[in-house]
Amino acid sequence: LGTVLGWVASRFWVVETLLRPITAVIKATPVASFIILVLLWFSGKNLSVIISMLMVFPVIYMNVLEGIRSADEELLEMAQVFRLSVSKKLLYIYLPAVAPFFVSACSVSLGLCWKSGIAAEVICRTQGSLGDLLWGGKAAISYDQVFALAAVIVLCSALLQSAALGLTRKEGGHDPV
Repeated sequence: LGTVLGWVASRFWVVETLLRPITAVIKATPVASFIILVLLWFSGKNLSVIISMLMVFPVIYMNVLEGIRSADEELLEMAQVFRLSVSKKLLYIYLPAVAPFFVSACSVSLGLCWKSGIAAEVICRTQGSLGDLLWGGKAAISYDQVFALAAVIVLCSALLQSAALGLTRKEGGHDPV
């Protein structure tokens, strides 16, 4: 959603103008507030997915928009002179311009997604989730369970982030970030 709306906003200033206050509100509102508000409209089963998407949307949207804007104007002018197709402009001009912004956004978003998703699970007590187990450990005053689950959550987050960023590595093993 952030990628698509970032592209649309780069093409239509009205969309960017409409999304500016929405992204500002999402960035400024505490995750717990959104969790409680979203619980009013959706079931707890889908809450962590909705909250995670909501929290990472501004990061992805703003980075994609800035990446598109960073495309070299001279290259775009040359592409117009040589009448390059939209697909070639996308592949050779826009994609290389957006890639570092997108990789950076994904890196930040993965951690944010995990934290907000687990927080949603804790608050709504999604049956059998890590958040529910975490809450259960707290309720039972089982600190070893709480610390073990926190370690598992951090480890899963680190492994996911490492795997995702490993997929984006450039040829030769250099990190693009």
